[in-house]
Amino acid sequence: MKRFRTDEPAPGTVSRRALYERRKAALIEFLGGQCVNCGRKRKLTFDHISGHRDWDPRRVHSTKRLRIYTEEALNDLLQLLCVYCNSAKGDSPEDDEAF
Repeated sequence: MKRFRTDEPAPGTVSRRALYERRKAALIEFLGGQCVNCGRKRKLTFDHISGHRDWDPRRVHSTKRLRIYTEEALNDLLQLLCVYCNSAKGDSPEDDEAF
């Protein structure tokens, strides 16, 4: 069974944005840190393997969206693709921001 873990700081010691960035970096590392097609390490997007999701990322707060992505990654439903490979696949990037 896959395990996903972040080293959480003590409550109140880190801003929400910093905590979000830390969790996102941990999820990227958990997923291999590079595009599964070409190996690029920049401009990555979270991609749903099945090509379908039950929610709209533009309507879900970024913190909750990251929680959903984490759950999907643990269930082998999520992969990292660079924006170029994601575009070639035919789906729009799952997240507005590429990192």
